[in-house]
Amino acid sequence: MKAWLFTILRNCQHNNWRRSRRLVDDPNGYHASTLHSEASQGWRVEFAEVLKAMESLDADSRQALLLITAGLTYEETANVCRCNLRTVQSRVRRARKRLAEPALDQYERDSAEGGGRTGPGFSVTRGSGTAASVS
Repeated sequence: MKAWLFTILRNCQHNNWRRSRRLVDDPNGYHASTLHSEASQGWRVEFAEVLKAMESLDADSRQALLLITAGLTYEETANVCRCNLRTVQSRVRRARKRLAEPALDQYERDSAEGGGRTGPGFSVTRGSGTAASVS
């Protein structure tokens, strides 16, 4: 019994010693204030925003956009939706515009504050009316 208790005590002491090697003496909190990491769940917020935007689309436009995004051609999508090819193209175009408008508005607000993205290959244009595109 004595040997068993001594082994437990020794192992606890080893664990405390190992733990103390990892700890940093930081009485004023300076070291702790330098430790930070970016949020790893940002994609979840963006995904929720996309789902919310998709739900705001009418059912026909949402179906056409999802089928095109899934890899179907416009002709195949027209057959699935049982409508004209031009109708599918129009629905997809309008759905893309509606989804891009909030992102474009956010980009313009960020640019006005000086935090927008610029550089080669990134330009933003706004067409007539409410049309918006990012190219």
